[in-house]
This record gives sequence, structure tokens and C-alpha cells, in this order.
Amino acid sequence: MIAGQNSANPLAMILSAGMMLDWLGDKHNDNVCISAAADIEQAVTRVLSDGHVRTPDIGGTSTTTEVAAAVASALSSSALGVVQGRE
Repeated sequence: MIAGQNSANPLAMILSAGMMLDWLGDKHNDNVCISAAADIEQAVTRVLSDGHVRTPDIGGTSTTTEVAAAVASALSSSALGVVQGRE
């Protein structure tokens, strides 16, 4: 049982939010939603590719909070790059 241990993998939930945004974007022809969905997927991919932050179920020692924070940081970095014209 992992309840209350801060060891659950949050990536499926995060990717589900991205899938919801993608669906909403397609359904309502909303490019902001579609772009946000792509940004979320890229942030998760960046975190997994880096390999430093992983929950125990995928071979790491990071907590749920640490993985979620890493994805949020990757997402913020991506948004910052767009605002500053780097992407």
C-alpha cells in the first residue's frame, strides 16, 4: 500500500491532464489548449529523459512531490523560453 507515503507516480495523472487539454482543443478548435497539451507532454518527456527524478516504480528514489515539481519546473522553463523567444 502506498497511500500516504508520497511514493505514487504522478506522471499518468499529469499526462491525463494533457490528454484532456488536447481533446478540448480538438473539440473546440482551441490552439491554446492544444499547445498546452504538447507542452505538458514535452515536460514529462524531458523529466524522464533526464533520468534524475523518478519514483520507485520506475527505478528511482524520488517522491511524488519531487517528480511533480520536476515536471512543473520543466513546464515553467518551456513557457519561459517561449516568452523570451528561445523556442
